[in-house]
Amino acid sequence: MKPKVLVGCPTWEGKKYCLKEYASALKKLTYPNFDILVVDNTKESQYQGMIEALGLRVIKGPWHDSARERIVQSRNMLREYALENDYDYFLSLEQDVIPEPDMIQTLLCHGKQIVSGIVFNNLPVGHKLERMPMIYVEHPADPTGLWYMSEQEWQKPQLIEVKACAFSCVLIHKDVLKRVEFRYEGGFDDMMFSFDAIQAGFKIYADTTVKPKHLHGSWDGIEK
Repeated sequence: MKPKVLVGCPTWEGKKYCLKEYASALKKLTYPNFDILVVDNTKESQYQGMIEALGLRVIKGPWHDSARERIVQSRNMLREYALENDYDYFLSLEQDVIPEPDMIQTLLCHGKQIVSGIVFNNLPVGHKLERMPMIYVEHPADPTGLWYMSEQEWQKPQLIEVKACAFSCVLIHKDVLKRVEFRYEGGFDDMMFSFDAIQAGFKIYADTTVKPKHLHGSWDGIEK
């Protein structure tokens, strides 16, 4: 029996611009043993109906004025669901990330407990925004800090150990979920998860051949 995988993410009505493309891509995934679950933490219920109308399973998450608070609580609902229903892996795949059909097989084939794809975003470099991968390695000038993976590394087809990754596209084994809850403290929950997982003795890897499309939106006007 192939490992059982839960695919999903927290979401809210601000992501409706990419909902149809996300739903279409999930239906094209070719892995034979996976389920989909998204957690809608929108204040009202209309968006949940839009998700259900496209054939995706959705449950309602808590509303908080703070986006970080509702995201982390929704993500822990996914964690608990995966553990309670005996999934081998949780594939955190944010709604604005569009996977290739064979993504699950590709990430699973490495046999790692945490393995991420490479998702790009407009991120701060100095005083401007540049298109950078949301994969982080040791800072060249500060061993305690993080910096973006270099273009030389992400262009090379490889599996590489890294220091942190976003939740955009990352496969997480149940043994990690059992020991690491999602949380945030000052920053976002993905960086805290990476720190906590490494502290618990796990390693984080990135597969540079997995580069899904990112339909990123804006945080303008959203209380973080």
